Amino acid sequence: MKKKHDLQLNRWLNKITMPNQIIVALFGLVTILPTFLVAQKESLRECGFEHFDYATYQMPDVSNEVITRTNDIYEIPIVFHIIKKMEEDDLVSKDEVIEQVEILNEDFRFTHDDIAAIPYEFQHLGADVGIEFCLAGVTWDVLNYPEGQEKRIDYIELDIKPFTAWDTKLYLNVWVIDLPGNYIGYSHLPAEPILHSNADGIVLDYKYLGRKGGDIRGRTLVHEIGHYLGLYHIWGENNDEGEPLGCSSDDGIADTPNQEGPYYGCPTGRKFSCNSSDMYVNYMDYVNDPCLLMFTPMQVAVMRSNLEKLRSDLINNAEDNCETKIQSNVLYFVYPNPFLDNFTIETRSDVDDYTIYDAYGNKLLRNSSFAKKIVVDELAHYPAGMYFVVLQIGSTDRIVKLVKL
Repeated sequence: MKKKHDLQLNRWLNKITMPNQIIVALFGLVTILPTFLVAQKESLRECGFEHFDYATYQMPDVSNEVITRTNDIYEIPIVFHIIKKMEEDDLVSKDEVIEQVEILNEDFRFTHDDIAAIPYEFQHLGADVGIEFCLAGVTWDVLNYPEGQEKRIDYIELDIKPFTAWDTKLYLNVWVIDLPGNYIGYSHLPAEPILHSNADGIVLDYKYLGRKGGDIRGRTLVHEIGHYLGLYHIWGENNDEGEPLGCSSDDGIADTPNQEGPYYGCPTGRKFSCNSSDMYVNYMDYVNDPCLLMFTPMQVAVMRSNLEKLRSDLINNAEDNCETKIQSNVLYFVYPNPFLDNFTIETRSDVDDYTIYDAYGNKLLRNSSFAKKIVVDELAHYPAGMYFVVLQIGSTDRIVKLVKL
């Protein structure tokens, strides 16, 4: 009988073709160039709908699901890919990644400290999403970008994501990078052809990860996960020039008031458009983090419905990756990736042993370790290409995909 990690490795290898085709993926000769929802730095949150094709997305009918919703708390395993240039300092720390997951859990469980700031007329609509996140892994990926290419979103989509993504059916992938121009993040709706492809996930500017003080409190990622689980912006659609369509458009959510367009900064008091009060404190608006405070019950129903029906593998995978809360979850960090002669494995718990396979599934070596930080140099004399490292951490096996330059 094959060991668990051998079966997992075979599933990984089934997704991989010959080495020359691997190189094609690495250097971006891919035919699908997806479009996306983008948030911009100058106004904190401004998504470019002209870049996003949502024609294949159908928002679920959840008119009865608010009443019939179960009390199940769903858990989603999340992996962060920290992408940087060779000469750059580390963009973020492990502590910032952990802090960001804590923020997600506070906001999606509606337990954050700012609930009292929700305007009185909307306080009864603030809702617990019933979703929690566990940190399945963090990778530090050092890439030698061609000059100027790091400033292009299509380079991220075609050359970075396919090379670094973990199985997007099983993990919520978040790429943390120095985004070009004014962008601070973008996400894809759960729709073909992006759904479950190696582009499925979220890209976040590193300066907006975690709590940086002032207007940055880690809620850009909350906003983007809203898109990832099927929510539009609260005012609905934009035209081809990226401008809101006004009161003629809507977000498809019954309990969010119709709104003419986005708000910025941190408004106070009641604001009106489209003959109703505007819910500018909703996570799907563009206001600064201190004023992003709530999802509504119908938004919750849409996100949970899409999770149950379109992204159910995330829930099923949580049993292996979310057995404990983030404070005690086994975390591991592998860097740099790609590597030249050696790479480092760093974990919270001792690595019992690690096994290295080539791209064809041939076992190259296995070493015992019993250490929290290991410098692996056994591949120094092996040829360039793709390798898999299986880490045994207690009773848990983890598979890491690496490329040797």
